[in-house]
Amino acid sequence: MTPRRHLHALTSVRFFAALIVVFFHYGQAQFANTPQFLQAVVANGYVGVQLFFVLSGFILTYTYLPRAGWTSGQFWRARFARIYPVYFVAMLLALPIFLGVVARDGDGMGFAALTTALTTFLLQAWVPQSACALNCPGWSLSAEAFFYALFPLLLLLIRGATFRKLVIVGVVAAVLNLVPPMIAFLIQPDTLAASTDTTASSNILLLEFLRYTPLFHLGEFVLGMSLGGLYVSGHRLRHGGLVALAALIVVVALLNIPSIPYLLLHNGLLAIPFGILIYGLAQAQGAVERVASNRTLLLLGEASYALYILHAPIFTYAKLGLARVGISNESWLFLIVYLAVLITASIAAFKWLENPARKYFTARFKPRISSAA
Repeated sequence: MTPRRHLHALTSVRFFAALIVVFFHYGQAQFANTPQFLQAVVANGYVGVQLFFVLSGFILTYTYLPRAGWTSGQFWRARFARIYPVYFVAMLLALPIFLGVVARDGDGMGFAALTTALTTFLLQAWVPQSACALNCPGWSLSAEAFFYALFPLLLLLIRGATFRKLVIVGVVAAVLNLVPPMIAFLIQPDTLAASTDTTASSNILLLEFLRYTPLFHLGEFVLGMSLGGLYVSGHRLRHGGLVALAALIVVVALLNIPSIPYLLLHNGLLAIPFGILIYGLAQAQGAVERVASNRTLLLLGEASYALYILHAPIFTYAKLGLARVGISNESWLFLIVYLAVLITASIAAFKWLENPARKYFTARFKPRISSAA
């Protein structure tokens, strides 16, 4: 069986998606004096997770739709090998930090035990209080685990579908993603406040339920699957690079509209522009393909998952360490040192943990898994 062609641009773009999430969490102070459009992108950098959800659906469909002979068990084992080893190490790194916060805030050992158990089994996103408590970026992996559980069944919607059906499935999935926030708005109007400050809502539990529950992000994954189905079916764009550029401009423009409610941005408003960006990049040629095929950029893209899941605990340890030598976490020097440590750790985790673990767990799994998945 001929291996699927590596989509280098989609591997490389993962690094930038992860990086913008890092900047959103820990770089907003440093970007305070940069051009306004850049500040807006960083301030809304959480949308990088949305890009990951769409990209995940696209790549998994691209990888598995044309293949015969694989079983659901083989797929789930491959997904476990792909995400869990580094995820578990990140959780262990974050655990002392989490327990310290629990002790300080008096949340109780019952909450700590529940959250630790949920996080260990990738279930934390289903419980709003626990979703972001122990290594917050892990909530999106909890959502991905839900997507993976449904993927073999969802693939039946894509297999053999016509161009028209694939487009309808993708658009409907993306639109339905926005229905829960709109319903919540009718119940509690301030859930659609144009702010990332969750304390602005009079019902924080409802807001966190909407933000993190995996079911409310499934549409982004299904949109990616429909686009993957279109790509596998041979539907191509004439100028993929230009289409991707246009989609990127639309994304940046939307992120610079301050009146757009935070929850809509967080829960899928950019799913379709991100989908078009991914679809264009998958077909980009010329300069885009040459840049994306750069070995360093590909390595960063391959290590982007480790960068994403490790960035929160590494930040806390870097903050504690650099504070001892008088370096503030709001300075550019801190950000540069932090990124250097984070990227180094991510590449090391990719090469010496993620790859060996994947080979070990998938030794009997014949089909070749795309590194962009």
